[in-house]
Amino acid sequence: MWLAENYRVEVVGVTLSGVQAARANKYAKKRGLDELARFEQQDFTDTSFPDASFDVVWAQESVCHVPLASKQAFMKEAHRVLRPGGQLILEDWVRLRRPFPEKDERLLKFWLSGWAIYDLATMDEYAQWAEEAGLKVIGRRDITSHTHRSLRHLWRVALFCYAPGLLMRAVRIRSAIEHGNMRSARLQWPAYKRGLWGIGTLSARK
Repeated sequence: MWLAENYRVEVVGVTLSGVQAARANKYAKKRGLDELARFEQQDFTDTSFPDASFDVVWAQESVCHVPLASKQAFMKEAHRVLRPGGQLILEDWVRLRRPFPEKDERLLKFWLSGWAIYDLATMDEYAQWAEEAGLKVIGRRDITSHTHRSLRHLWRVALFCYAPGLLMRAVRIRSAIEHGNMRSARLQWPAYKRGLWGIGTLSARK
């Protein structure tokens, strides 16, 4: 909706959740954007869009949530649906290397598990998968420093709320999934300070 509103471009958003798609279409109509922005329940590794449908594939903090093999499948699908000269823009969490020492791998996986993330790719892996899919990487950038303020804020809020959250979990007011989310909000900053992850962007052209 932001892209449609600010750039007046036609946008199609995809999500695995039919509830999310319906809600997003409702919001787009309410904001007068329904002629430019629509949302569909689709798997971004295997969509029903025809070949060469889009000028841009934009993936923001989404590809992290699928297994490594599906990350590679996403790159192939992005190549398929892009028009010649079209561009992929990806922004996501990335692990800084692979593998880490066992203790650090455990911390990383424990943090990621509460946010429904199987594993993070490195930026080199993303670039390799893009090239293997037939895309030409034209830009890579580390933007982690621009997110420090919000990362620290989330960590402080999680620390403040964690003890009450434990009580809510104990009396079953909060679900295991909700508590896992809070646990991971508390762990993401320590994992960052240990040099395990960052946030990067990758641009590639067909």
